[in-house]
Amino acid sequence: MNFQEKLKLLGDGVNKSRKARSVGLPATMISTYIAKGSIPRGDIALKMSKALDVPLEWLLDDSQNWPPPEKENKSIRAFSDGDLIAEVARRHRDIAKELLDDLAKAATIDWQKATIEFKASLPGKPLPSHVARALSVLHSFELNFNRYQQSFDPIFYASVHHDELPGSERDVQDFMNITEAYMMIADRPDVGAFAEVLKERPDASDPATHARFDRHRSDAIKFFRIVGGKTSNPKHVRKSSGDVEIT
Repeated sequence: MNFQEKLKLLGDGVNKSRKARSVGLPATMISTYIAKGSIPRGDIALKMSKALDVPLEWLLDDSQNWPPPEKENKSIRAFSDGDLIAEVARRHRDIAKELLDDLAKAATIDWQKATIEFKASLPGKPLPSHVARALSVLHSFELNFNRYQQSFDPIFYASVHHDELPGSERDVQDFMNITEAYMMIADRPDVGAFAEVLKERPDASDPATHARFDRHRSDAIKFFRIVGGKTSNPKHVRKSSGDVEIT
């Protein structure tokens, strides 16, 4: 079975445009290759295999027939923190893109006109086109905004699903106040004095811990450069009372 035949079967009954966009391809890319029957470049073929959730080797190997091999049932708990947050960020960005599109559409609506026409419309009768469009846009951006705020917020999710998660025997507020509890310890003069001694005794430190700290600090520096932080080289990144402070 050749590449085009496999692609056609994989594309049946699915939103090919959404699948393509989910991996950074143009919306029409999968449909285009179904129509033309040619083999794409390696990087494009790889993205297609990810979009359609099949092995690249199977997709390109004409000697392998339908159906695609079964996926290894890998528990999500086996994924690294980096892989998990990368996937969450990708999905969050997809929702953010949809929300930005919705907000752009909302800016083109004459909401005053829509309000007047909506009030004048009769129940059970077709709505004026401008009102119907305004309703569609309003529903869409409200839905996507709620998803943007809540679906990808681990603190929100953990609060709602507290009883289903590890540590449910503790009060949920214990987890909400972790940052403040950390800062109460980290800001103690005696803890600071101990940390200063540790700096002078690298032999007593775990190299792996230092490497992880350096990596997280590098990410923090990059983040604050992007958002216009106070300094390009923060020594301490601290969160307190909802505000980020760099010293």
